[in-house]
Amino acid sequence: MRPAWQTLTSSTVFQSYEWNQAAARVLADREVPHVTLVESENGVALVPAAVAGDHLTLLGESLADYRDVLAAGDPSLLDTAWSEAACLGLKFSTGAVRADSELARWEGFSLSSFYGAPLVSRTQISAEQFLAEHNRLGRWRRRLEREGVELRCYSGRNSELVRRIYQEKGNQPAETGDSLFTDPARVEFMVQACAALGSACEIFTLESAGTLVASLVTFREASTRRFYTIQFNQRWARYSPGMVLIYHTTYESLRDGVDCDYMTGEQGYKIRFTTSVVPMYWVEATPQLMSSLASRHAIAA
Repeated sequence: MRPAWQTLTSSTVFQSYEWNQAAARVLADREVPHVTLVESENGVALVPAAVAGDHLTLLGESLADYRDVLAAGDPSLLDTAWSEAACLGLKFSTGAVRADSELARWEGFSLSSFYGAPLVSRTQISAEQFLAEHNRLGRWRRRLEREGVELRCYSGRNSELVRRIYQEKGNQPAETGDSLFTDPARVEFMVQACAALGSACEIFTLESAGTLVASLVTFREASTRRFYTIQFNQRWARYSPGMVLIYHTTYESLRDGVDCDYMTGEQGYKIRFTTSVVPMYWVEATPQLMSSLASRHAIAA
């Protein structure tokens, strides 16, 4: 499926072939891949689905912040793909679909409000304005520099670093509940996905004498940088290194004409920087509804 998949425009990295191929390989014990691809001379449609227990969902387990299908050309091809998926007789349920994606692809499905995705947009604030509004964090960064902490950047191909980040993230107290990354399979997924994405995965770190003070895993997509994981060393907590790293990376992104997507969840540490929030939806459908989609274009014709 790779050639057809890669001709389709992904709305986010979570629809890319590389992300989904890693999910299908590493997480197959909890989500059995059931990807449907429909092609004709008039277009192509792809539903990157998986069976998770008693329902159908989209690949990525809890590690894909945004979900979507892919399609180009004849819209009836996507309906055909859904009809094929409906043959499993399972309810479809997934979150989260962004409100700024092509929602027309979800016509007929049940959409309910989900979490929002905070965003810092270059059209709403300049790098200089951002710097002025958050100058306290600039002082904190200078404190870290005086302590010998250096800022560095790596690609997702640095698998040793990625593994270290997610293993340490698994040991870091979560704001609520257990961390996702206490699960070794999820750590392995991130290692493989980041390596496959290569330079599209940018990892920013604060380091001191071999100590990983803080790290920020991001995904770069055209004019948007998505902030996926923030991790910090508890021994440096008094310096707020995680916040300093988010602040610095946001400033540099705006300076370079790049928007910053802080991704799912409206936590306080995100909202303090945010200029807007993109709504998201939870999507559901019965197998009967999915099966009926293929007939709507024939009726219209």
